[in-house]
Amino acid sequence: MNTKLKRSRSLSSGALLTVLLALGMAQGTALAAPGNDNFANATKISGSLLREGAPGSTKEATKEAGEPNHAGDPGGASVWYHWTPTESQVAAFTTCGGFDTVIAVYTGTAVNELTEVGSNDDTPAGGGPACGAPRSEVRVPVSSGVKYMIAVDGKAGASGTVKMQIYQRPGNDDFAASETLPLTGVKFTPSNWLATEEAGEPEHAGVAGGTSVWYHWTPVETGPVTLENCGGESGPDTLLAVYTGTELGALTPIASNDNGAGACSPQSEVSFEAVAFTKYKIAVDGVGGDEGYFNFNLIP
Repeated sequence: MNTKLKRSRSLSSGALLTVLLALGMAQGTALAAPGNDNFANATKISGSLLREGAPGSTKEATKEAGEPNHAGDPGGASVWYHWTPTESQVAAFTTCGGFDTVIAVYTGTAVNELTEVGSNDDTPAGGGPACGAPRSEVRVPVSSGVKYMIAVDGKAGASGTVKMQIYQRPGNDDFAASETLPLTGVKFTPSNWLATEEAGEPEHAGVAGGTSVWYHWTPVETGPVTLENCGGESGPDTLLAVYTGTELGALTPIASNDNGAGACSPQSEVSFEAVAFTKYKIAVDGVGGDEGYFNFNLIP
């Protein structure tokens, strides 16, 4: 009898332990919801988070009562961000993640009283950040000082890690705001994402573009120099042009190229004889408005 009683008590203790563990796991799951799961606790996006992105996760996230279907998808595991721009211009809201996302941008102060500004399920490949999973992107005009609420959800309830980024046009989009290149050792990977074409801007290399960015360079020695965008396998189809002049509508062409030779195509490459202390204006554009990250090498 005593042996049976002990076994019974042991089984009861084991069952109780199983129940307690299950409850603990349930509690842990509930506590693991992201901090920006709810609209009221949206993560603020500013400073370096704009381009670097706000890393996060939608795992264990939920959908609130009254929350809309983002991009028309029921979702079910949304997280929230908010951003107040300091300039009025077009902005791109985009996701990088290991799962199929949807994204939506709103104005409003309550989750059940929002005005949609734009939303997206899948955006075409190319441009922007390189992401393995289907990427979502919204491009909309934004107004300075307006608070925008951004929801990132998983299509059909999918969830996982995600990074939400916000882009505006590059600082060197305009001719007058061209970026200074150092004298030597120029090798970097900029972007013409969201860049525009100015009124009176020439067709670089005689090809229609639409997403140009500008640089300027002043050598201290006369001699041959090569500029190229080669090697960007997933980058845009670029146009490259070098000019002299101080007015956008009155530039003197020095060298230009659409497709470089061999493996450089569809990127571009130019070589010319640089004259010491001459200020050269350099445009990198995308064929037909193509955009993304590209290589920029200056080889003296």
